[in-house]
Amino acid sequence: MTRRGFTLVELLVAMTVGTLIMGAIYQSLIGIQRLMATHSERIEVQQSLRAGAFYITRALRELDASDGDIEIANSDQIRFRGMRWSSMVCATPADMGGNAQLLIRDAMTMGSRGPDASLDSVLVFYQGDPRDAADDTWIIARLSATSATTCDDGDGATDTRLAPPAQTLYDTLAVTAGAARIMVATGVLTGAPIRGFQQEELRVSNYWNGRPWIMQRLATNSGGWNSWEGLLGPLQTSDGLELTYYDASGNVTAVLTNIASVGIVLRAESNRAAYTSGGTIDNIRDSIVTRVALRND
Repeated sequence: MTRRGFTLVELLVAMTVGTLIMGAIYQSLIGIQRLMATHSERIEVQQSLRAGAFYITRALRELDASDGDIEIANSDQIRFRGMRWSSMVCATPADMGGNAQLLIRDAMTMGSRGPDASLDSVLVFYQGDPRDAADDTWIIARLSATSATTCDDGDGATDTRLAPPAQTLYDTLAVTAGAARIMVATGVLTGAPIRGFQQEELRVSNYWNGRPWIMQRLATNSGGWNSWEGLLGPLQTSDGLELTYYDASGNVTAVLTNIASVGIVLRAESNRAAYTSGGTIDNIRDSIVTRVALRND
């Protein structure tokens, strides 16, 4: 009976102080959670922009516009020969009547993948007369088959035989179908470079949830196109991809064969809304600007 407990006032004060402390902790946790969500969305947007810029610059850096590698060039669309691999001819090409067969050194083949007979076309360097540069050109043909074999230098390594058919893909090539086969057999020297490519197109279009994305499609070497797939998005607006084409003097050009470099602007936003620095709820937005010089320029 002589021990004293807490009074009602003391209990009320303690409960009030405890409530205030718990409320402050709760608000702090909510703030941290919102900050983490915002940072997560921002990191996702920045990573997407960097990945998209890397892919586009790598693809365009392999092009030579003067050789006709670019087919369509608009501010929000580009169609080009997407280079997939490069190698060298390691033996004298054989004229097989229907096909001109080429042997390439596998150990010297580089790229995102190896030759694919159903997808790839090839650019083969035609030397012609080694004393005359005026007849040098690139022969274009599509692959019809690949097989394992060995080159003639006796190293015993397994290499790849390519069989381009006696026809070309583009009317702009200044040789006929039959002439292309003869040229391969008579003017392509051992050690000549060869590049495998696949037609590719990038453009802006509505994709998921009606929001603009950079879409990609690829062609087979028979001329058919695969379905469009999302490459980067969502974009801020329909001008989330902005391509500007420059000639060798740095002037904007609309002539495909004069393109020496490409300016690239990407504007993307987050998939989900988050708290912005101003305290409002909105999509996180960011952009990246870069420029790439084409091959041989």
